[in-house]
Order: sequence, then C-alpha cells, then structure tokens
Amino acid sequence: MPNNYFQFKEFRIDQGNCGMKVTTEACLFGALVDVFDTQIKLKVLDIGAGTGLLSLMIAQRFPKALITAVEIDENAFREASLNIKNSPWSNRINIINQSIQAFEQESQELYDLIICNPPFFSDHQKGLDRQKSTALHTDSLSHDDLACIVEKLLNKIGEFYVLLPSFEAKKIERQLNSLKLSAHQSIEVYNRIQDINIFRNIRAYSRNNHPLKEKKFFIRNSQNEYTAEFKKLMKPFYLHL
Repeated sequence: MPNNYFQFKEFRIDQGNCGMKVTTEACLFGALVDVFDTQIKLKVLDIGAGTGLLSLMIAQRFPKALITAVEIDENAFREASLNIKNSPWSNRINIINQSIQAFEQESQELYDLIICNPPFFSDHQKGLDRQKSTALHTDSLSHDDLACIVEKLLNKIGEFYVLLPSFEAKKIERQLNSLKLSAHQSIEVYNRIQDINIFRNIRAYSRNNHPLKEKKFFIRNSQNEYTAEFKKLMKPFYLHL
C-alpha cells in the first residue's frame, strides 16, 4: 500500500487524497524536462498537476520559473495546494482548480514550457476508484483536446513535454504533428537494462522543425539496482541518493 506522503530532499508530497501517487516515472519526467536557458523567467504550465510533484520539481530546478498548475480534481487540488504552500517555492507556483479546457478558454497567457503527465488510457476498463480513473483515463482530457490546448497556449519558441506509454505517445503525436508541432527529443524509458519493451516515452515538441534527438534511459541495471545515470539524475531529489 502506497505511503500517504513522499519525502524529497527539499519538499514533501502528501498524497493520501490524490488518485495518482508519486511514481518513479513521474519523478524521472520532472528531472528530465529541459529548457534552453535556466536563468530566464520561464512561464510554465503544468496540465493535470495531481499532487503538485512536477510543479515542485520544476520550481526546484529552475529558480526563475513562474508556474501555473491546473488540476480538475478537487481533492487533488487541495492536497497539491498544501504541498505547494509548505514548499520553499510557494511564491512561484499558482495552482488552479479547473479543467484545462475551461482554463484554456479564459487564459490570456502563452507559455515557454508546458508539461503534462496526462491520462494514459482511452480503451481500458476502469476501476472502482473514481479519482484514480480520472487520473488514468482520457474521458476528462482526450489526447486530441490536449494537443489542441497545447497548440493554443504554447508560445512561438516554447516546448511541450509529455510522458506516456509508447502506444498512447504515437496517438497524440499524430495530432500534434497535424497542428505543426514536431518532436525534437525522444527518451525511451526502460524499467531494467535487459528489458525489450519500452516502459514510458518522454517527448518534447515545439513549433521549430529541429532534428529529432533520441536516447534510451534505463532505471535499473541487471542486478535490479538503480543505474548510475538514474542516481546522478535523481540525486538532487531522493533522500537516499
């Protein structure tokens, strides 16, 4: 049974009332998001903030980032609000309890960086946990809707980072490409170095037609221990590294 909290080096995530708990892939995603200049005043949008994990990781990594986090679920919003309030970066993160569709209709801002760990599944049977189903399934945010929202809210030189399983990543990529957003970075994440199947795919999109850079990232080695690359990446966050 997952813990009701997850303690990082510089912040804590309380998660007892949130449908989706802290996961290794979400932490990895937050650590791998990159920007062209870490010292500029970035405008960041976190779509589907959940516990606030990604917003807090981005705030820790980029000291001048101003982050807007949007979360539709009221219980998750309350928990994320507390996590943000108790963090060192509460003055740089604004969390909103609203659907991203409603937010997009009202927003007057364009963003330098949009991040999203979206609902994964469109054709899978749902469980009994309403919160977890909302977090996992695309009923409340289809991939087509997400792509259109990103296209509207991303500025001319902005980047969109998304974390998805490979099959779902291919589906949203078709829609993004139709809106003239192309991938310039693809990271295939594997649970173990000996695995054949990709666990998750992290992709970065922009309006600029840059060459696609591809890499593989392994979380654990053949002894089921964290790889040196994973340890180096997560050292600023995980207590035990």
